[in-house]
Amino acid sequence: MGIKGVKMKFSISPYCLGDYLKNGSMNIKEYIEYCGQRKQGFDAVDLGYFWKDEDEEVKQTPKWLKENGLQMGSYIVGNEFTKPGKDERKAEVEKVKHAIDRAKQLDAQAMRIFYGYVREGFPSYEDSKKTVIDCFKECCEHAEKQKVLLAFENHGNICAKTDEMQDFVKSIGSKNLKYCVDIGNFMQVKEDHIKAIKKFMPDAIMTHIKDNKKGGEKPIAWVLGEGDINLKECLKIIKDSGFKGYNTIEYEGRTEPDQKVGLERSWKNTKQAAREIGG
Repeated sequence: MGIKGVKMKFSISPYCLGDYLKNGSMNIKEYIEYCGQRKQGFDAVDLGYFWKDEDEEVKQTPKWLKENGLQMGSYIVGNEFTKPGKDERKAEVEKVKHAIDRAKQLDAQAMRIFYGYVREGFPSYEDSKKTVIDCFKECCEHAEKQKVLLAFENHGNICAKTDEMQDFVKSIGSKNLKYCVDIGNFMQVKEDHIKAIKKFMPDAIMTHIKDNKKGGEKPIAWVLGEGDINLKECLKIIKDSGFKGYNTIEYEGRTEPDQKVGLERSWKNTKQAAREIGG
């Protein structure tokens, strides 16, 4: 039974419309309009990555959100702290610090942050831990100054398992570093997504609602509610935890020629699942 009075709120990741945003057929203003209350009816939108004129668009974003009945969800940054060169990693830290400033400017609920990927010199969590801790600590210090919460996502092929992530966050020891729980990504590291979500929700400040199909070595991104992730059970766990933040829809599939078709079906299925659990 869900926590009485906790209504589930939903945001959307710009990845869902990445094809449109990358090829220029949609800009950030149009993305916000598409997601707004008069069209798709999300509660909020996540932003980052896809700016064309970043300074001007960030300045206009609060007005665009208000015009479309939306709140600011989370800010996202695509960092990789396992790049081989010291200067490369320093550039990644500066990228994250800039994104923290943007998250502060837009009053985002949180800012999503990554660990990295298996690279030359960093074949495992243990081999990369010390280097990445140094990067995270500098970012966390800046986040604390700016009063921005960082949401560490289970993403990629390194430090994405439950025990590794919990060990890493404990090693950082920052009150501003919590979790972004991606319900689909646990499948990529062959973990039970139901058990993993239950472990993380007490310290989650952000969620990604995603679906995958099992296939070969790597899961295939799929329409939400039509793959192998137990969408309804995941939403129930999130709701029952008392989570009050935005749940971000992240449809990454290429099951349809037009991303909007897969996204809109994903959103319809998610709303139906949420209704069925009283969300």
